[in-house]
This record gives sequence, C-alpha cells and structure tokens, in this order.
Amino acid sequence: MKKQISNDLILNTLLLLKEFINNNCKLNLKVSVTSTKELVSKVDNNMFYEAGKLLMLFFIVNVNNLQRKNIKYAKETFYIINSPVNNISENYIKNPTSENIITDIIYKSTYNKEVLPIEITSVTSENLNELKKGFELVYKTIINEKTKLINFLQKCEFKKNYLTLIKDIKLLSPHDLKVQLQFIELKYSKKLIKNELLEKVICCKNNYDEFISASNEFLDLLIENATIGFGENGLELMWIGYIDERLEAIKYKNIYIAIFFAYIGKVTANKYYLQTTKHCVNSLLTNVNDDEKLLYNDEYYEMLKLLYLLNNSMELDYKALDKVIEKNTKLFDLIDFKSEIKYSSNKDEIMLEFICNKSLDILHFVILEPVSI
Repeated sequence: MKKQISNDLILNTLLLLKEFINNNCKLNLKVSVTSTKELVSKVDNNMFYEAGKLLMLFFIVNVNNLQRKNIKYAKETFYIINSPVNNISENYIKNPTSENIITDIIYKSTYNKEVLPIEITSVTSENLNELKKGFELVYKTIINEKTKLINFLQKCEFKKNYLTLIKDIKLLSPHDLKVQLQFIELKYSKKLIKNELLEKVICCKNNYDEFISASNEFLDLLIENATIGFGENGLELMWIGYIDERLEAIKYKNIYIAIFFAYIGKVTANKYYLQTTKHCVNSLLTNVNDDEKLLYNDEYYEMLKLLYLLNNSMELDYKALDKVIEKNTKLFDLIDFKSEIKYSSNKDEIMLEFICNKSLDILHFVILEPVSI
C-alpha cells in the first residue's frame, strides 16, 4: 500500500524544518523552492557539504522520487523546482516478510534519496567526506533539539500532517545515524565494506579445523545482523546485498547462506545453526511456484537445485521443505541437477565445495553491519 502525499505538503514541510533549524540551531541551511527551470547548476567545493545537509532533510521527510533535473545548485544555495507531477509516495509494509522489510529499509534510507543536482560519475573521498559531514551535522542537531522540534510541530496549525514526521523524529538515534552514513558510503563509493571475520574464513579455506572455527565466529555475526521477518512458513532471516549494482534483498542467493549454516551446523552438531538454516530457507520456499509453464532465470533454477541438495543432504526434519519438494516433483524431475552440481558419494563434500566457491563470494556483496528500520 502506498499513501500519496502532495508535493506541496512535502516542500512546505522541508521549508518548515529548514526555518526551525536555522532559527533555533544557528545552522545556515540554504534551500529554496522555485518555479523556474532556467537555473544552471554550478558546482563548487562547498556543494557536497551543503548537499549533505539537504540530504538529511530529504531523509527525515522521506523524499524519494525527486528527480535530479528538479534539483539545482547555484550561489551556495540548493533550489528545488516545484513541479506538480512530483508526488511523493510513502511506503507501508503489507506483510512483514524479511524481503518486504528490507525493501522498506532501502526505500526509506539515504541510499534511495537523490540530492546531487548533476550526475557525477566519480565522487572523490574528499567529496564523500564532506557529504557525510553535512548530513551528520544536521542529523545530530535534530537529535539534540528533538523535544523542542516535536513540540514545535505539535503546535503547528495542521499538526495532523506531521504525525508521521514526528514519529520518525522520535526514532532518530546514534545507531541509525551510523546506518545512514553507511548507506551514503555504499551509494557513492560503490566499494564493498570489507569484513575481517569473512576475510579470516577465506584465508583458512585450506586448513579445515581453522576454517570451521573461523566460520563459527562469522556465522554468529551473520545471525546478529540479519533482517528478521515473518512469512507463510514462519520466522525468516535475510540480508541486504548488491544485486545488479543496486541494494536489494539477496532473495534467491539466500540459499548459499542457508547451505553455509547447514554444513557448519551439521559438522559441529550446532542445533542453533540448523534451526537458522530453516529460517534462511523459509523466505525461499514462498518463491517456489509449481506452475511448469512459468519461465524462470538461472538464479531461480540454481536455488531449486540447492534446495534439493539441502533436502537430501541434511536431516533437518523440515516438513515445510519436504512439502515443497513433493509439491514440485515434476518440476524437480525436469531439472538436470547434475549439470552444475558434481555429485560424489559424499554430499557433505559437495556442500563444502559450494560454500568455498560460491557462498563466500556471495557474502562479499552482503552488508554485514547492523541495519534496521
């Protein structure tokens, strides 16, 4: 469900926040609304710092589909072109599945907010630091003035229009600031954030005992930072990752993480990891469709193959997975499982091979820091 909000209300809210911050916090936010489209953006060294300030306003008001062509920067001031076609949508989660929650997290985050007036193919580290500095300044300012700002909004003539804004202001926190700065980093740097525990697992691939030990540490971190949802099959765990150069729920790729938990859980007799395997698989089962006429991509069929392998390799006592396999018997029979999975007498070896050759590679594209709504 999407609630349509008029562009006028969004822009008025932005200006209202700007005036409050400038008057009460002594910050000089230079933002104006204009109807002219003749402005030409002129980039200077201060633009990224000012863009960071504006980004915080966009973030807290949840401005999502303002196009770059309607953002101008001139004489150290940002101008937003007031266009009646720019309606802003606010998302509401229908079902709290892990995938829906992740979609909502990204939708509301700084990653999904366009703030730069021109397309910049390469943002320097200096530019990025200035952008983050401006964002952090306004974020911390609003936290410090949270009570005063909420009281101000509650006294406004049309205070019912600001109920969602007030709720979002209450949710601001140092933890969320860290998360949003990370989203900014991911959006503009396009660099994967290295994780020491993951690198340790990779370095230990040739020493089995050390590999198992390092994997235990890493999987604990993975559980700690999972997005938790609830779907048709119960509790779900999923993660945010780079998919086609965008951040999305890893969806089908969740199977590679499930296999990682399953294998380590089996060889270490860790029931917690085996239970986590089920939670990883739960989100996948809803994507399995028994309609043989539908066409799916290679990623989908790879998921089916690995679900089949998982079901035959593990004693999970997992009735939900058994039912999906039984329900889709014809579809599974049609798939050439041996084309990409080299079967041997030891299915544990197959799973370990997939972990080393695919799971660890996929995990390089997964955000391994705490992210929440």
